[in-house]
Amino acid sequence: MKRTRWSQASWVITVAAISCMMWPRALHAASWPSLFRGVVVADSALGIRVVSVDEQSLAYRANLRPEDVVVQVNDMAIHSIDEFAVLSQSLKGRATKASLLILRNGQPRTILVHLYSEPILQRWDVAFVPEHDIRFADPKPGVEYWTNLGRGFDTANKLPDAINSYLNALHNDPQNVDVALIVVSRLGQLAREQLAQAKWSDAVTTLSRAMAMLSRMFDGPITVEQRERVKQELQSTLSSLQEANRKVP
Repeated sequence: MKRTRWSQASWVITVAAISCMMWPRALHAASWPSLFRGVVVADSALGIRVVSVDEQSLAYRANLRPEDVVVQVNDMAIHSIDEFAVLSQSLKGRATKASLLILRNGQPRTILVHLYSEPILQRWDVAFVPEHDIRFADPKPGVEYWTNLGRGFDTANKLPDAINSYLNALHNDPQNVDVALIVVSRLGQLAREQLAQAKWSDAVTTLSRAMAMLSRMFDGPITVEQRERVKQELQSTLSSLQEANRKVP
Protein backbone atom coordinates (compact mmCIF):
# COMPACT_ATOMS: atom_id res chain seq x y z
CA MET A 1 0.00 0.00 0.00
CA LYS A 2 2.78 2.37 0.89
CA ARG A 3 4.56 1.64 -2.38
CA THR A 4 1.41 2.43 -4.36
CA ARG A 5 0.97 5.73 -2.57
CA TRP A 6 4.49 6.93 -3.35
CA SER A 7 4.15 5.83 -6.95
CA GLN A 8 0.98 7.89 -7.19
CA ALA A 9 2.76 10.82 -5.59
CA SER A 10 5.52 10.62 -8.17
CA TRP A 11 2.95 10.77 -10.96
CA VAL A 12 1.33 13.87 -9.44
CA ILE A 13 4.73 15.55 -9.14
CA THR A 14 5.39 14.92 -12.83
CA VAL A 15 2.06 16.50 -13.79
CA ALA A 16 2.65 19.41 -11.40
CA ALA A 17 6.05 20.20 -12.86
CA ILE A 18 4.43 21.00 -16.21
CA SER A 19 2.22 23.73 -14.74
CA CYS A 20 4.47 25.19 -12.06
CA MET A 21 5.89 27.99 -14.22
CA MET A 22 2.71 30.06 -14.07
CA TRP A 23 3.41 31.48 -10.62
CA PRO A 24 0.95 34.21 -9.54
CA ARG A 25 2.21 37.75 -9.83
CA ALA A 26 3.71 39.56 -6.89
CA LEU A 27 1.22 41.43 -4.74
CA HIS A 28 2.53 44.90 -5.47
CA ALA A 29 2.68 45.16 -9.24
CA ALA A 30 2.99 48.94 -9.08
CA SER A 31 6.49 48.49 -7.61
CA TRP A 32 7.70 46.30 -10.47
CA PRO A 33 10.63 47.84 -12.33
CA SER A 34 10.54 48.40 -16.05
CA LEU A 35 11.66 45.38 -18.03
CA PHE A 36 14.00 47.73 -19.90
CA ARG A 37 15.42 49.73 -17.00
CA GLY A 38 19.11 50.35 -17.54
CA VAL A 39 18.88 50.14 -21.34
CA VAL A 40 19.96 53.16 -23.43
CA VAL A 41 18.85 53.11 -27.06
CA ALA A 42 19.12 55.15 -30.25
CA ASP A 43 17.30 55.12 -33.58
CA SER A 44 18.62 52.93 -36.36
CA ALA A 45 17.59 52.00 -39.88
CA LEU A 46 16.05 48.65 -38.88
CA GLY A 47 14.69 49.26 -35.37
CA ILE A 48 16.42 50.68 -32.32
CA ARG A 49 20.09 50.26 -31.54
CA VAL A 50 21.15 49.40 -28.00
CA VAL A 51 23.78 51.92 -26.96
CA SER A 52 24.45 50.53 -23.49
CA VAL A 53 23.02 48.06 -20.95
CA ASP A 54 23.51 48.34 -17.20
CA GLU A 55 25.23 45.13 -16.07
CA GLN A 56 22.89 44.95 -13.07
CA SER A 57 19.76 45.19 -15.19
CA LEU A 58 17.21 42.56 -16.11
CA ALA A 59 17.94 43.12 -19.79
CA TYR A 60 21.65 42.42 -19.33
CA ARG A 61 20.83 39.25 -17.41
CA ALA A 62 18.67 38.22 -20.39
CA ASN A 63 21.72 38.66 -22.67
CA LEU A 64 20.82 41.99 -24.30
CA ARG A 65 24.08 43.68 -25.27
CA PRO A 66 25.31 46.99 -26.76
CA GLU A 67 25.01 47.19 -30.54
CA ASP A 68 22.10 44.74 -30.59
CA VAL A 69 19.24 46.05 -32.74
CA VAL A 70 15.75 45.47 -31.35
CA VAL A 71 13.27 44.97 -34.17
CA GLN A 72 10.31 43.48 -32.30
CA VAL A 73 8.96 43.29 -28.73
CA ASN A 74 6.41 40.53 -28.24
CA ASP A 75 4.27 40.79 -31.39
CA MET A 76 4.92 44.49 -32.04
CA ALA A 77 7.46 45.66 -34.60
CA ILE A 78 9.66 48.49 -33.33
CA HIS A 79 10.64 51.22 -35.78
CA SER A 80 11.63 54.12 -33.53
CA ILE A 81 12.61 55.22 -30.03
CA ASP A 82 9.13 56.70 -29.58
CA GLU A 83 7.45 53.37 -30.29
CA PHE A 84 9.84 51.60 -27.93
CA ALA A 85 9.23 54.16 -25.15
CA VAL A 86 5.44 53.90 -25.47
CA LEU A 87 5.57 50.10 -25.40
CA SER A 88 7.96 50.05 -22.47
CA GLN A 89 5.63 52.28 -20.44
CA SER A 90 2.61 50.16 -21.33
CA LEU A 91 4.36 47.06 -20.01
CA LYS A 92 5.59 48.59 -16.75
CA GLY A 93 3.68 47.28 -13.74
CA ARG A 94 1.67 44.92 -15.93
CA ALA A 95 4.00 42.49 -17.69
CA THR A 96 6.38 40.04 -16.03
CA LYS A 97 8.18 39.17 -19.27
CA ALA A 98 8.72 40.27 -22.85
CA SER A 99 10.14 38.46 -25.86
CA LEU A 100 12.58 40.49 -27.96
CA LEU A 101 13.59 39.77 -31.53
CA ILE A 102 17.01 41.30 -32.02
CA LEU A 103 19.70 41.43 -34.67
CA ARG A 104 23.24 40.78 -33.47
CA ASN A 105 25.93 41.13 -36.07
CA GLY A 106 23.16 40.90 -38.64
CA GLN A 107 21.90 37.57 -37.30
CA PRO A 108 18.38 37.30 -35.74
CA ARG A 109 17.89 35.83 -32.29
CA THR A 110 15.18 35.86 -29.64
CA ILE A 111 15.77 36.69 -25.99
CA LEU A 112 13.37 36.75 -23.05
CA VAL A 113 13.54 39.62 -20.56
CA HIS A 114 11.67 38.79 -17.35
CA LEU A 115 11.16 39.95 -13.77
CA TYR A 116 11.31 36.47 -12.24
CA SER A 117 13.79 35.51 -9.57
CA GLU A 118 16.59 33.72 -11.38
CA PRO A 119 17.75 31.91 -8.19
CA ILE A 120 14.26 30.51 -7.54
CA LEU A 121 13.79 29.55 -11.19
CA GLN A 122 17.03 27.64 -11.23
CA ARG A 123 16.69 25.93 -7.84
CA TRP A 124 12.93 25.41 -7.52
CA ASP A 125 11.65 25.72 -11.10
CA VAL A 126 9.03 28.27 -10.02
CA ALA A 127 8.42 31.65 -11.61
CA PHE A 128 8.15 34.28 -8.87
CA VAL A 129 8.51 38.06 -9.06
CA PRO A 130 10.64 39.20 -6.08
CA GLU A 131 10.64 42.60 -4.43
CA HIS A 132 13.10 44.45 -6.66
CA ASP A 133 13.21 47.64 -4.60
CA ILE A 134 14.63 46.00 -1.46
CA ARG A 135 18.04 44.43 -1.98
CA PHE A 136 20.51 42.84 0.43
CA ALA A 137 24.20 42.39 -0.34
CA ASP A 138 24.40 39.58 2.24
CA PRO A 139 21.79 36.79 2.02
CA LYS A 140 21.49 36.30 5.79
CA PRO A 141 19.89 39.65 6.71
CA GLY A 142 17.68 39.31 3.63
CA VAL A 143 16.38 35.94 4.81
CA GLU A 144 15.89 37.25 8.36
CA TYR A 145 14.01 40.33 7.15
CA TRP A 146 11.62 38.45 4.89
CA THR A 147 11.01 35.49 7.23
CA ASN A 148 10.21 37.88 10.08
CA LEU A 149 7.80 39.68 7.78
CA GLY A 150 6.30 36.34 6.79
CA ARG A 151 5.74 35.42 10.43
CA GLY A 152 3.93 38.70 10.94
CA PHE A 153 1.60 37.93 8.04
CA ASP A 154 1.12 34.43 9.45
CA THR A 155 -0.02 35.94 12.72
CA ALA A 156 -2.42 38.23 10.86
CA ASN A 157 -3.67 35.23 8.84
CA LYS A 158 -2.69 36.88 5.55
CA LEU A 159 -1.51 33.81 3.66
CA PRO A 160 -0.81 35.33 0.21
CA ASP A 161 1.36 38.03 1.82
CA ALA A 162 3.11 35.43 3.97
CA ILE A 163 3.87 33.25 0.94
CA ASN A 164 5.15 36.28 -0.94
CA SER A 165 7.46 37.16 1.97
CA TYR A 166 8.86 33.65 2.37
CA LEU A 167 9.51 33.44 -1.36
CA ASN A 168 11.43 36.71 -1.12
CA ALA A 169 13.49 35.10 1.64
CA LEU A 170 14.12 32.14 -0.67
CA HIS A 171 15.16 34.59 -3.39
CA ASN A 172 17.97 35.73 -1.09
CA ASP A 173 19.02 32.17 -0.19
CA PRO A 174 17.65 29.68 -2.74
CA GLN A 175 19.41 26.72 -1.09
CA ASN A 176 17.52 27.23 2.18
CA VAL A 177 15.41 24.08 2.39
CA ASP A 178 13.80 25.13 5.69
CA VAL A 179 12.38 28.27 4.08
CA ALA A 180 11.30 26.28 1.02
CA LEU A 181 9.42 23.87 3.28
CA ILE A 182 7.66 26.81 4.93
CA VAL A 183 6.56 27.99 1.47
CA VAL A 184 5.23 24.51 0.66
CA SER A 185 3.39 24.35 3.98
CA ARG A 186 1.75 27.74 3.45
CA LEU A 187 0.80 26.79 -0.11
CA GLY A 188 -0.92 23.71 1.27
CA GLN A 189 -2.75 25.83 3.83
CA LEU A 190 -3.84 28.28 1.15
CA ALA A 191 -5.05 25.44 -1.06
CA ARG A 192 -7.17 24.02 1.75
CA GLU A 193 -8.78 27.43 2.21
CA GLN A 194 -9.43 27.60 -1.53
CA LEU A 195 -11.02 24.14 -1.40
CA ALA A 196 -13.28 25.24 1.45
CA GLN A 197 -14.37 28.20 -0.71
CA ALA A 198 -15.01 25.87 -3.69
CA LYS A 199 -12.23 27.55 -5.70
CA TRP A 200 -11.33 24.26 -7.33
CA SER A 201 -9.09 25.53 -10.10
CA ASP A 202 -7.14 27.84 -7.78
CA ALA A 203 -6.70 25.05 -5.23
CA VAL A 204 -5.36 22.54 -7.75
CA THR A 205 -2.98 25.15 -9.19
CA THR A 206 -1.70 26.07 -5.71
CA LEU A 207 -1.20 22.45 -4.75
CA SER A 208 0.53 21.70 -8.03
CA ARG A 209 3.07 24.42 -7.27
CA ALA A 210 3.65 22.97 -3.84
CA MET A 211 4.25 19.56 -5.43
CA ALA A 212 6.62 21.09 -7.97
CA MET A 213 8.73 22.54 -5.16
CA LEU A 214 8.64 19.26 -3.24
CA SER A 215 9.93 17.46 -6.32
CA ARG A 216 13.09 19.59 -6.18
CA MET A 217 13.83 19.07 -2.50
CA PHE A 218 16.27 16.25 -3.15
CA ASP A 219 18.29 18.19 -5.72
CA GLY A 220 20.59 19.29 -2.90
CA PRO A 221 21.68 17.90 0.47
CA ILE A 222 19.01 17.72 3.16
CA THR A 223 19.00 16.51 6.75
CA VAL A 224 17.08 13.52 8.09
CA GLU A 225 14.65 15.90 9.80
CA GLN A 226 14.09 17.82 6.57
CA ARG A 227 13.54 14.57 4.69
CA GLU A 228 10.81 13.61 7.15
CA ARG A 229 9.19 17.01 6.73
CA VAL A 230 9.30 16.56 2.96
CA LYS A 231 7.49 13.23 3.30
CA GLN A 232 4.88 14.78 5.59
CA GLU A 233 4.28 17.70 3.23
CA LEU A 234 4.11 15.35 0.27
CA GLN A 235 1.52 13.18 2.01
CA SER A 236 -0.50 16.23 3.03
CA THR A 237 -0.34 17.80 -0.41
CA LEU A 238 -1.26 14.55 -2.14
CA SER A 239 -4.23 14.11 0.19
CA SER A 240 -5.37 17.66 -0.59
CA LEU A 241 -5.06 17.01 -4.33
CA GLN A 242 -7.14 13.87 -3.97
CA GLU A 243 -9.72 15.80 -1.97
CA ALA A 244 -9.82 18.47 -4.65
CA ASN A 245 -10.31 15.80 -7.30
CA ARG A 246 -13.28 14.37 -5.41
CA LYS A 247 -14.91 17.76 -4.97
CA VAL A 248 -14.40 19.27 -8.43
CA PRO A 249 -17.78 19.19 -10.20
